Amino acid sequence: MGNTKGATLLGTVKFLRRQRDAALGVLPPELHRYLGEEIRPSAWYPTEHFGVLLRSAVSLVPGERGAALESYGAAGAREHVDLYGDLIFNLTEATSHMFVLWSIQHDTGTMSFTLKSPTS
Repeated sequence: MGNTKGATLLGTVKFLRRQRDAALGVLPPELHRYLGEEIRPSAWYPTEHFGVLLRSAVSLVPGERGAALESYGAAGAREHVDLYGDLIFNLTEATSHMFVLWSIQHDTGTMSFTLKSPTS
């Protein structure tokens, strides 16, 4: 399994920390440390942990699972726009920038980008 940069985990960990009692109930005990330890943005963390943290966070969002995933995904997208908006929204360079972002945040896997039309 690969690794993911701490900067990628931060939003999810902050969300779980705000709901610490509930998070303790949905996170496996071996991941409880994320609720108290410092998350270093430039450090590598197991991608598998990120997946569990993410699924745990989504389980705490009220409502139907599909709507919860959409809501959580939208919040994550807003965070990325705040950080990387200038890179992402220049469509002439978007693909190369997005691939660079992936490689900065993950040490395995690949990313694909499909431009369906000039505006989507």
